[in-house]
Amino acid sequence: MSAIMKKLDLDFETKIAIDSLTELPKSALATALVFSIAESISASNPPSDEDELNLVLSEASMQAQQLAEGIDIIFNSTNEITRH
Repeated sequence: MSAIMKKLDLDFETKIAIDSLTELPKSALATALVFSIAESISASNPPSDEDELNLVLSEASMQAQQLAEGIDIIFNSTNEITRH
């Protein structure tokens, strides 16, 4: 991930979805994030065996942790836009 801080403006519907996701167990969210990143990594070159799959999952796990540690959410006072 780039060292440059990136900001995204999330609309109200996205904020509602994020609020809903915060109600789910952390382990479910962590697993979904790892698998989503693993799918992205392997989209153009799917793993051909269990060893390759384990390598993809290891890389996805590291990327997920880096991504999650870099997230900072600031909600504004109007609840219309979330800076992320």
